[in-house]
Amino acid sequence: MKGKSDKMHINKKGKVQEIQRDTDEEKKTRKALIESEERYRTLIETLPTRVWSKGKDLIYQSCNKAFADDLGMKKEDIEGKTDYDLYPEEQAEGYREDDLKVMKSGKIKYIEEIVTIQHGIEIYANTVKAPLRDRDGNIYGVLGSYWDVTDKRKAEIDLKDSETRFKILFECAPDAYFLVDSKGNFVDENVAAEKLLGFGKKELIGKNFIDLKIVSPQQVSLAAEILTKNGEGQSTGPDELILNAKDNSKIAGEIRTLLVKIKDKPLILVIARDITARRKAEEQIRYLSFHDKLTGLYNRAYMEEEIERLDTDRQLPLSIIMGDSNGLKLINDTFGHAEGDKLLQKTAEVLKNCTRKEDIVARWGGDEFLILLPRTTKEKTVILVKRIKGKCIKANTKKIPVNISLGVAVKEKTTRKIENVIKEAEDDMYKNKINDKKDNIPLSY
Repeated sequence: MKGKSDKMHINKKGKVQEIQRDTDEEKKTRKALIESEERYRTLIETLPTRVWSKGKDLIYQSCNKAFADDLGMKKEDIEGKTDYDLYPEEQAEGYREDDLKVMKSGKIKYIEEIVTIQHGIEIYANTVKAPLRDRDGNIYGVLGSYWDVTDKRKAEIDLKDSETRFKILFECAPDAYFLVDSKGNFVDENVAAEKLLGFGKKELIGKNFIDLKIVSPQQVSLAAEILTKNGEGQSTGPDELILNAKDNSKIAGEIRTLLVKIKDKPLILVIARDITARRKAEEQIRYLSFHDKLTGLYNRAYMEEEIERLDTDRQLPLSIIMGDSNGLKLINDTFGHAEGDKLLQKTAEVLKNCTRKEDIVARWGGDEFLILLPRTTKEKTVILVKRIKGKCIKANTKKIPVNISLGVAVKEKTTRKIENVIKEAEDDMYKNKINDKKDNIPLSY
């Protein structure tokens, strides 16, 4: 019959055993099935994912090339073996337990595990195991696959290690470390930061530096400028900010900022170093470099800078008083240098108490003093001289007579050199010194 082909099978005894009749449709179906199986086999073979199947006895039935390559074996050498033939005993036991659980539960199992491949190399793998079922739904084995996630897992481990190292460095750093977001809200702080400002993490985290008034109102604009630069991708510093601690004490802070990423979130690492002691030391050094240690007045080096600074049209008339303490040598010789020092100190105190805030009083030499009076006429300068002489009389004691000879000069024109004015005041002082010794009375102008 057309469209059909009959096949007769005869056994050895000559009897008809089976007649197979194939229709054209059956041939097509069989061909399609063979092609489908071939495509499936090709797909499995070319997949980078490792694929294998085991029977109910947990003996390998098949695997793809990627699986065999991992073990450094041929596919046919794997089929018919168990995990105990391929892996270390402890690892094989773990695989067996997972396979039995899958077949018993009938559920798919997802596993993150370490797999040993050829040469004893261990890789990180994501494994999926599923029960194999026949047409009736009976479980007859396990189908498994895994893919190598070593690079990803190592990257995660490296990231975690890096974060751990950062956390250790963050917490143990001697400087105060703050993590803030782009708006200036605190995200974290280290131990040193808590000691610096006195705010615990619960008090700080989630709050804004402006709300906590950590930066004075005068410097908020500078802090905002730093945040703006951070937002533009710039690190900053060092900048100096006066920080307000929880107890309202003021701290001179040297501030640096760095851009960091924590769990893919961009943050700003603020490093604050307490430089209060350094600033006080610098101020002390500056004070000592420009002040006379004995009297507390400015020294000659500072006065010379101020003379140069104030020698301008705006400061005219610029008056100068030159003074010389009388009787210093006699007191040193009679009572000792300690009493002579007291005379200089008392004289300095009188001069300081008699002058204005804008006036500059300095110890010019051993027993010499210089007073610089910006925008002061000669008439006003003479009045000051008389006041000083009067205060000296009141400061006198039997043991230490406070007496100072004073000379005056005024620069009223820009063309006149300041050195000549100082010389004129000095000459005037020496002239009056002769009169003071002779009369031992206040000067009369």
